[in-house]
Amino acid sequence: MLKGNYGEALDLCERSVSEASASGVGQVVNFLAHFGAVSAKTSILLRTGQLGKVFQITKAGRTSPDENWPLYWLLSFREAWLRILAFDFEGARRICQASCNAAGEYPDEQSHAIDQMAAEI
Repeated sequence: MLKGNYGEALDLCERSVSEASASGVGQVVNFLAHFGAVSAKTSILLRTGQLGKVFQITKAGRTSPDENWPLYWLLSFREAWLRILAFDFEGARRICQASCNAAGEYPDEQSHAIDQMAAEI
């Protein structure tokens, strides 16, 4: 991706996502591999201007916070930043406010920072 070989990088990400998913995302190592591949994929799509595909990925990964809170939590930031890029500041704020973790298991600082930035724009 860093060399501009977006097609090759995207193919590699697709394979990595498939392999991590097939081996069981419930395990910590597989979760990290899966999220790393999804992160790289969304970065490639953002660099190539495919914002709609990034939105589809983040929406699909955020369908059920009860099912997979870590993935929901992490993809919430991606979607909030995407919404800011698309000038949907209220949408970014809604996501940030909804993703704050009341249980305190994950830090809320990034959600609060994105929310405050979107409020000021």
